[in-house]
Amino acid sequence: RGIQTVSKLGMATLSSLADVYVKASAMRVNGESWGGAIVESLSHYFSLYKGDQRELARDLGFMIEGSLGDLNIRWDISENRPGVLSSMQNALFQWSGLNWFTEAGKAGQAMWFSNRMAKKANTPYAALDANTKAILDYHGITPERWGVMSKMVQEGEGGRAYLVPGKAQDLSDADLEGLLPDWAKTASDKVKSREFSRLRSEL
Repeated sequence: RGIQTVSKLGMATLSSLADVYVKASAMRVNGESWGGAIVESLSHYFSLYKGDQRELARDLGFMIEGSLGDLNIRWDISENRPGVLSSMQNALFQWSGLNWFTEAGKAGQAMWFSNRMAKKANTPYAALDANTKAILDYHGITPERWGVMSKMVQEGEGGRAYLVPGKAQDLSDADLEGLLPDWAKTASDKVKSREFSRLRSEL
């Protein structure tokens, strides 16, 4: 399998160009025009994710796959692959630009969507557009939860705002009080603390 990967996937970066249109399609669902979506999708590959932007991308769960790949090669005993072939595969995807292309595309898309949701964070649930409501409903985000999530906005470089999931850990117990199930509102402090922790993880 390692030999097949090294010998046949050297041009996989070219097939990844289709990602531009897949991302643009997702942007269209979120209200972007086709022209704007294509331009925005392409711009992700010309952005330099450094400093605060790179940290923000990591907070959103991206720009870390290359590092995880390096760790897996060294320490994942379940792989059972010869060390030389593992290193060759990793080097191939780095040199061909595939690692960078996929990570930049994913990070750019996540940051675009995060910024898009931050712009809507202060809009009451009832006033949101139908597409945004559908996305929130699909992920089980109720009007009450949406109201709390408006406090999970973080300002990045250039003054752009982002809705960052990790900010849920900064929410106070008072912020989450209204989301407690009825049975937990009269429970002990220990039970409440556990429920607050669960809510932060869900948000």
